[in-house]
Amino acid sequence: MKTLELTAAEILERNIRRQYFADQQLAKLQNPLSSLAYCSDPNTHKQANYLVDAVTPEGYLARIDFRLNRPIEADFYNPNLIPYPKGSKYPYLAIVRMSPKVAGLYHHELAYCDLRWARTRTIHRKVLECATPGIKMNFGKDWKSLDGACRSFPFLQLYQGHTDPRVFFSPHGEPLMVVGSNGKSKKNCLGQFIIDLRVVIPNLATKMNIKHLPIRFPVLTELSRPDLKEIEKNWFVMYDALDSDKEYLHYDFQTRALAPMDVPANPKQYKLIGQPTPKLITGLLQNLKKGDYAANDLHQSTNSLLVTLCDFPCIPTIHNTVMIEIFHVKYLNYYELYYRRYLVVMNATAPFNILGRTENIMYAGTDPTKLVYTVSMVWNSGLYPTHKRWDDDLHGGREIWAALDSAERAKRKLEAEAEAEDFKLKQAHALENSVDVSDYPLGFSENDEVDISKGMVARGLRKRDSSGLAISSEIQSLPSIASLTTEIALATKSTTSVYTRPTPIQRISKPNQNPFVSDRYHGWLDDILLINFGIEDRESGTIHVRARELLECIKVVE
Repeated sequence: MKTLELTAAEILERNIRRQYFADQQLAKLQNPLSSLAYCSDPNTHKQANYLVDAVTPEGYLARIDFRLNRPIEADFYNPNLIPYPKGSKYPYLAIVRMSPKVAGLYHHELAYCDLRWARTRTIHRKVLECATPGIKMNFGKDWKSLDGACRSFPFLQLYQGHTDPRVFFSPHGEPLMVVGSNGKSKKNCLGQFIIDLRVVIPNLATKMNIKHLPIRFPVLTELSRPDLKEIEKNWFVMYDALDSDKEYLHYDFQTRALAPMDVPANPKQYKLIGQPTPKLITGLLQNLKKGDYAANDLHQSTNSLLVTLCDFPCIPTIHNTVMIEIFHVKYLNYYELYYRRYLVVMNATAPFNILGRTENIMYAGTDPTKLVYTVSMVWNSGLYPTHKRWDDDLHGGREIWAALDSAERAKRKLEAEAEAEDFKLKQAHALENSVDVSDYPLGFSENDEVDISKGMVARGLRKRDSSGLAISSEIQSLPSIASLTTEIALATKSTTSVYTRPTPIQRISKPNQNPFVSDRYHGWLDDILLINFGIEDRESGTIHVRARELLECIKVVE
């Protein structure tokens, strides 16, 4: 019997049809995430996700030595590693926190260096060490919190420096950092700020091959929230998978709170969005007796990433792609401070409803009795590739995600129209009865802009500039670090600014590129992640993990 040989085009069409059918079946499931409830050993009741390093010979974490070329009396902890492009001289850039004593008090600083692989002297374990001298990050002159802002901890009003760095790539490829420092308002003792690392690390744009991307955060830019608290820590940025120009801030998991990054500071103008934290997560907290002098709460930990729940080149769509982040359950008493780690899985689009979580995450090579604090995670598929780069023309899928995207947008349009109509009725009722319309749960104002593409109302947000929504990479290129620093110094005497919505960046891709795909923000189950963590607030480590192993045995929200 003669075998029919298919052409490349016929194979591609067949694969597209197969993927389309599979995706339609997935979309019909009441909860697509239920497919991730699979455990590699079904005979074992999984109590923890034990992660083994996919790169080191022993499978253990890689310790990081920051002391080389920088002798200083300080501990280096809570590291952030981001990979350089393949073929670079060194594999990673590292940003780390250190707390040297200044005049008897701890002053929090950040330093960076390029890392290289090395071996320990005695047993030749594979470790990472600074290959270049560690350099302190210079953000300009420190500042104190305003008088009366630090009511609970008055000593925090002093110059704290910069703490808890969280480094990540945006979907556009920008290397950004959210960092803590003294607050700028009377309500806020310690606040959160964002900055583009290309401003403070010379030649980073060249090393990362991102000179074409404009800089949106050229100074430490203060972030805010409608109900700003005295102490704010560990916020992370989220990007809607269908519109990566829309940035959100996730403030808290304990009482879940998130909002668009450009939300007005007045809580009357905007209410926080999102569903409450499900019992699947809040149930991790223990009922501790008051006499035990102990407490436990939920702490945000890493940045967010997108992952498609199948192997490359499975076509990313709204039905098979989720957002992930690691959070902590923090236990504290007079004798012990301890963290348990869990991966949370959310919808990839606003309002990012929580879908499920893992069991407790353990890193091979760490002591379970020690404090391990997870800081950040990043896709590392460039250095340790498991497949070729995504190409819409080669791998297909445009028809699939475009059809699904069109259906989703049509659905959201109807929802938005219904929501807007409901608001008009509420507004009419408020005017008739002299009620403040901002007291309604949604908190809309009369200048609201209905965003049809997202099926939600941009509540009290600033209008976009009608002169243009994007910065052309051909028109606005990245200035040199030296000229940029000079421009900033001339433009302002302050080292910080209050957040104002920057002009959205134009994605550097084909106009009809799959919107989910991003080299540094998105990956597949067979891709490798780099997870960075501090140990006992004294040491640093990292571990290379396949996404499939991290997302195993998911417990799904009912």
